Amino acid sequence: MEAHRDSDQEAIDLGRVLINPLSVSEVQSMFAWLPKATEVLGKRFSAAVVAERDSMRRFLQSSVIVYGLLLATTSRLNAATLWSIYWTSAWMPCGDGVMLLSSPPHRLTNGTLVSIAQRVSNDSSPWGQKLPITIIGYSIIHEVRGEKGQQTWMMVGSASGGPGADVFAMTAGQGNSSSSLMFPPGIGLPHDGKHPDAHIDVYGSCPGGGEQRGLVAIFYTSP
Repeated sequence: MEAHRDSDQEAIDLGRVLINPLSVSEVQSMFAWLPKATEVLGKRFSAAVVAERDSMRRFLQSSVIVYGLLLATTSRLNAATLWSIYWTSAWMPCGDGVMLLSSPPHRLTNGTLVSIAQRVSNDSSPWGQKLPITIIGYSIIHEVRGEKGQQTWMMVGSASGGPGADVFAMTAGQGNSSSSLMFPPGIGLPHDGKHPDAHIDVYGSCPGGGEQRGLVAIFYTSP
């Protein structure tokens, strides 16, 4: 019986050692370095991330500058001369789809009235010399005198017997309106100035009554 009690006591003592070999304060002291180490590692990691980010930003900024310089240099080397055709039509009566004529009016070879006929122009520009041109943009204004707030529109088209769109510019609104556009690089409307009836027409609409006129600038290169 006495021997049995001794063995039980030994087992209890061994369990105490296994379950609680160290006190709480001893364990805390062993791992006291962990928060500080974590903080130091975090700062080093953050510093590395910031440095990498700054390096990447500087690289991207340098790349953009170099690309811009190359693009500007290429544009200068490949730049074509920009020309323009500009005129103001006479004041015309309002109506739905009225041709806006220049003053004095231009006519085709068969006598048909048009807004401007290339054969009538006579200056040193490619348009005036009846050379082929490529339309690449426009700026147009439609002026209306008459009923306030009426719905209006104006459109511009090219006719020369060549390929491409007819109408290439339009504006609309209540009363006066305007529109401007330069076509994307590589896009243009061929206009064959060698055609005897090459011309540009402008139509305006103001059904509420009054008068209207068009102020037109067409930008082009040659060819």
